[in-house]
Formats: sequence, structure tokens, C-alpha cells
Amino acid sequence: MKPASYLTTAALFATLGVAAQAKEPTLDYKALRIDGLLFYTSKASILKTYGKPTKVTEPNYECGFHAAQQGKRYYLLHYPGLKFIGNAAEGYVLEEVDLGPRYPQRTISYRGKRLSRLTTTADFQKLFGVKVEGNEKGLFNTNADDAFRFHFVGGRLVKIDYWSPC
Repeated sequence: MKPASYLTTAALFATLGVAAQAKEPTLDYKALRIDGLLFYTSKASILKTYGKPTKVTEPNYECGFHAAQQGKRYYLLHYPGLKFIGNAAEGYVLEEVDLGPRYPQRTISYRGKRLSRLTTTADFQKLFGVKVEGNEKGLFNTNADDAFRFHFVGGRLVKIDYWSPC
């Protein structure tokens, strides 16, 4: 992550922490799917859906749920415009998905409602019952400390990524 991204992320989640205390809506991650897969899934399910990854790497994160300090090994499964992180024991979570025009086939849904690069901030706000200020919105998972961040450009959803606390 770039240094400027650390500051943006820190500010976003400092705000989220205050918002979470104010009972801001959370995200039921079990209702979030990509191409039919849960955002939290097994490596076998990922391989069945997407085939062999273009690359497998071992991240060296300084902190968070998938950091080296956890004492476990984690792996990133890379696909075009898509990454999953995890291991065999804990399973995998969608770490990042690009919804840009190069990936129009991506099918993401939340409780049966489709999310795509055509999703506007107004659509998103209506679906999740939240206000989007600026170019991103983070939503904590229900009864958990991790979150998914939703990124917008020109008022349209372009990327979703995973965040976990240090």
C-alpha cells in the first residue's frame, strides 16, 4: 500500500470507528457474492469457478488479519482484476475486485441486488442505507472487525477491497 493510501485508509476507518459506534449500518458479508461465490470461500470453490490463478504470492503485510505477525502463512491468488487472500485452514476472502470496463462480466450481488460498474452512489446508498461522502465508503462486516471498502469514480462503483484492523 502506498504511503498516501495509509493516510486515506486511516482517516476512513477512524471515521468508520466513530460511525460504527453511532450504529451505522453494517454489511452482512454472507449475502455478498461474486460470480456466485461467497466473498469468504474455500480455495477449492475459487479454483472451480476461476481455474488456476495467474499467480500465487505470499504477501508481507505489516498488520491486519493476514499479516506475518499472525504466525501463519497466507497466500494471494491472483486473477485478472481479482485477488483472494487466505490459506487452507482459514479459507479465503476476496481481497480486491476491479469493476472497471475491462471486466464487464463480473457479477457481484448483495441480497440478490446486482452491483457493477454501472452502480451509482445513489444506488449504493439506497441498497445499504448509508451516505457516500467522497470517493469511497467502508462497511464493517456484521459482528466483526473487518470491512469491505467500496470505491467510486465519477459517481460509479469501480472497485471493492477488503480491510482488516491492525
